[in-house]
Amino acid sequence: MGEPLGAGEGDTCGRPPYRLRHRRLIEVSSVAILLGLGWLDYITGYEFGFFIFYFIPVSITTWYAGRWSGLAMAAASAVAWYLSDLLAHHPYAKSYFLYWETFMRLASFITTALTLARIRESMTTERRLNEELCRVHSENHRLRCALGDRAPAVAAGKEQETVPGAGNPGASRAGESG
Repeated sequence: MGEPLGAGEGDTCGRPPYRLRHRRLIEVSSVAILLGLGWLDYITGYEFGFFIFYFIPVSITTWYAGRWSGLAMAAASAVAWYLSDLLAHHPYAKSYFLYWETFMRLASFITTALTLARIRESMTTERRLNEELCRVHSENHRLRCALGDRAPAVAAGKEQETVPGAGNPGASRAGESG
């Protein structure tokens, strides 16, 4: 289930799917985005909150590279935020508040990664089931054509046999005259 979308499939040219071909590129790009965000967070100081922007590399990595890469990016984002806050000398009333805020951000990033991974897995399952349904529908249509469309006629004939007098309306009246 933690496997990325299309992990066992290839495109029509026999190449691995997009997500597998570019997984490392996505991970490296997300790390670069994270480093840029951490640097911007540091140079702007602790008064200007960059917390929401740390979700960008977490989301991109989770969506395109999978759950485990997303979780790793969630942890890296929490560390980057921690270092930015620590190096910016953000004053806290108690020293453990820095660790508490880091933990809360880590929990937020992990929740985002797990939620996006689950959505992606659900979409993959839905796509696979839809393809299976289309395949079964096509096979059903092929079998109906092979029978020469006799199946609906046979079903209709059986239905008429179960209803008394359905085939000949005058037959039931002939028996009622007595």
